[in-house]
Amino acid sequence: MAPGTRSELVQDTELDADVTPTHTEHFFNRRGRSGGPREVWTRQSQLGRGGFGTVWLETCQQLYRAGTPSLRAVKEIRIQAGNSNGPDYDRELEAFAKFSQPKVSDNNDV
Repeated sequence: MAPGTRSELVQDTELDADVTPTHTEHFFNRRGRSGGPREVWTRQSQLGRGGFGTVWLETCQQLYRAGTPSLRAVKEIRIQAGNSNGPDYDRELEAFAKFSQPKVSDNNDV
């Protein structure tokens, strides 16, 4: 995949969101935000920090979809414009999309 090119998986899992230092709000109606369904997640604590970003624990305050987990870990990547030694953002997004997919079990106990 060429740099700056988003894979189909990344495009299919992209969410319209407003992100602040204290919360993330996802909008599920891309044609207009007013009155559309949304989820609101509040940042609780820092789980870890590395060279390219920080991982946060968030709790859901308002659910859009039934069965959505109420806790999640979110990685925030610092964008370093013009730095060729920085992270490959496309590769990071691809990994996030792959690892965020529901897991499928091989057995019948699920």
